[in-house]
Amino acid sequence: MNRLPRNKNLARIRRAFKRWEFVVTHWGWKFTVVYCDGLDDMPSGTSANTTACTVADWQYLKATIYVNLTACADETDDEIETTVIHEFMHMLIDPLYDNNKRNEMDYIATVLSRTIFGMKKG
Repeated sequence: MNRLPRNKNLARIRRAFKRWEFVVTHWGWKFTVVYCDGLDDMPSGTSANTTACTVADWQYLKATIYVNLTACADETDDEIETTVIHEFMHMLIDPLYDNNKRNEMDYIATVLSRTIFGMKKG
């Protein structure tokens, strides 16, 4: 796949956030999206292949989602949508992180996001 120019990549990511935001806003969540030009702009500890990561504060129903535009540039539209849903799932399951390992929670977010995205396809 050809790498999308930044403006086209950004536009489709914003469309995906707009399309799926009801998943969290319905429950009262507020979120901010920070668009990063590469790994150096992402939160520390983020791995090189990370397309997005979420820092959530479930007690206040607030989150910041960081999107790695460079990593997303080669993703398909379906992969972008699944990533957006995945990050929203991290917000919803954030209270569970205190007593569980991050890898287990990432698996749960992945399964939930793929399930919800699959419902769109009918």
